[in-house]
Amino acid sequence: MTEPPAELVRYVVGTTGLPAGVAARLVADVVAYFGESVEEFVRRRHGELRRKQVRNADIWVRIGAELAARPVRAPALSERQLRRIIYG
Repeated sequence: MTEPPAELVRYVVGTTGLPAGVAARLVADVVAYFGESVEEFVRRRHGELRRKQVRNADIWVRIGAELAARPVRAPALSERQLRRIIYG
């Protein structure tokens, strides 16, 4: 894992009072989470939702909405494009 941005770690330490080591781990986790590619995100969320017994028809709507709400917005994907990521 690469070092998290030092400026962001200092900011988190300053605003939360967390120790620097804890803040660095927190920032690294958040950066890694949002560093997922669209394909990685879709595959991960599809698997999570399937394990919760959510129907595919509902999964596609949910994943599309989640992608649109991410801080670094992904391109809008159709249900067909989402299915292709999962099933090839």
